[in-house]
Amino acid sequence: MDAAPLPPPSVSAPVLELRRRPSRRLAAWVLGGHGAALAALCLPWALPGGAPVPWALKALLAAAVLASARRAWRREVALSHPQAVRALRWEPAAGRWLLLLGGSEGEGGEGGWVEAEPLPGQRVSPAWVVLPFRVAGRRRRVPLPADGLAGPDAHRRLRAALRAGGGRA
Repeated sequence: MDAAPLPPPSVSAPVLELRRRPSRRLAAWVLGGHGAALAALCLPWALPGGAPVPWALKALLAAAVLASARRAWRREVALSHPQAVRALRWEPAAGRWLLLLGGSEGEGGEGGWVEAEPLPGQRVSPAWVVLPFRVAGRRRRVPLPADGLAGPDAHRRLRAALRAGGGRA
């Protein structure tokens, strides 16, 4: 996965640049959550009124869970989906976040750096950071497990920047 060059910062100031990489922890959560949903479909359950659930409905629900698992895998674990966030950049002097979506710049389509508005509701812990953004009018949460960022201290630097008030426009 080739990294696209970062755009120059709008103002000379230290920036926080984070490159995402596949995460085993996030892979386990994606597979575990979707596997639990598939297992729940195997349990005997009934519709309101006690009628058994038809196998066709269970098959349709299983197909929806599998489609969701495939999309989540490509978008958050493998980082191969056109809407996958491959990198983040916080420019404190400009007070803005940039996200690198999909492929690298110049590939056309949806790849390239886009400005993102930070939203309230971020979650910060030693193991995970979840950042909510508004990108092109749509809400988007970016999960960042500690093993999902390139660089030995990237996750610590992100948590420190968020504690210091970074990420709030």
